[in-house]
Amino acid sequence: MAPGYERVDVWTAEKPDAWGDNIASLRFDHVLGEGGDFEKMSDSLEQFQIQLGGDLPPAATCFGPDFMLQARHASRFDSIYAMVSVPRKYWKILPTSRSEWDCKPLTPAVTAHLADEELFPAYLTRDFLPWATPGDWAATGEVYGADGKMRR
Repeated sequence: MAPGYERVDVWTAEKPDAWGDNIASLRFDHVLGEGGDFEKMSDSLEQFQIQLGGDLPPAATCFGPDFMLQARHASRFDSIYAMVSVPRKYWKILPTSRSEWDCKPLTPAVTAHLADEELFPAYLTRDFLPWATPGDWAATGEVYGADGKMRR
């Protein structure tokens, strides 16, 4: 079975991918039903000892529509990225950006300060995985949210 998550076909001029490799959300695609429908199907297949699986959205390193929608605080896209809205009073310590998508890495001192303020976790779990490249934080420019608020 192909993944049933929301896809980004609407954002591309390319032909839709029949295998669902272009998912951009952890929510079920509304065309396929809701979470309850998935649970019903899962329960009915369990009697045949068939277990359903799932896919995670591919790890992205660029500013695709899912990143931009989460940065704009579009609630359907929450939790795909480790993204935090930093209160305006801390913007002065963030790096200067020329535009909203001009993302700049944070220095270790800024990251530590924001962690001390409990805005960031003290560490990222993936940093302790022997096979993963250590992560870090970056700041966007000022992004106008779907709710009318500016965020960084």
